[in-house]
Amino acid sequence: MTSKNHLRSFTLMELLIAVAIIGVAVGMALTEFDTTQQSTATQAAALVANQLDYVRELAVANNTNYTVTFDKVNDRFALTHTGTDTSLDILPQSYFWQEGETAAIQYYDLDRIPAQWCVALTGAGWYSDNTISETSVEFLPSGGTTVGDDLSICLEVGSADPNYITITVSSVTGLTEVGPISKSTLISAWQTIRLPIATIPSF
Repeated sequence: MTSKNHLRSFTLMELLIAVAIIGVAVGMALTEFDTTQQSTATQAAALVANQLDYVRELAVANNTNYTVTFDKVNDRFALTHTGTDTSLDILPQSYFWQEGETAAIQYYDLDRIPAQWCVALTGAGWYSDNTISETSVEFLPSGGTTVGDDLSICLEVGSADPNYITITVSSVTGLTEVGPISKSTLISAWQTIRLPIATIPSF
């Protein structure tokens, strides 16, 4: 008798659980090892990157579009479904994303990050530019984004003498990279130094 190996694809629930586990692990590391502004910046950016990876996986797994909007006033990210299938407008429950005014919008608040230093959202901008004027990023079923340029999201850590760190989203793959830490909010200053972090692959 000849046995055959059967490859099994991962379900959406398995993918989302994997992303959630990584997020919890990073959060625990932040609580335990956070001793400086620099370590806070790196770990906070990793948490945000993990949530962007989660949104990307939603888009890939459901074969639709999801958009993350940047709310600088409230230092938070807003998640909505922006694809054509309205049955997906009701977002799946998430440990990290809190339901908003309706079940069709969720928020990820930076003030919920367990850290000794305050974390704020400075803004976002295209990787080839030096401004932070963009308001959102939309993930496609392919995993990439709707723009032709990488997007960098800037976080500010601390108040008296703040550090800044970026999370860069690839326009082609939608995958994220963190860093480096800087004293400037200009995205162009970080174009030659990038620290990749682990991401959840698509299946």
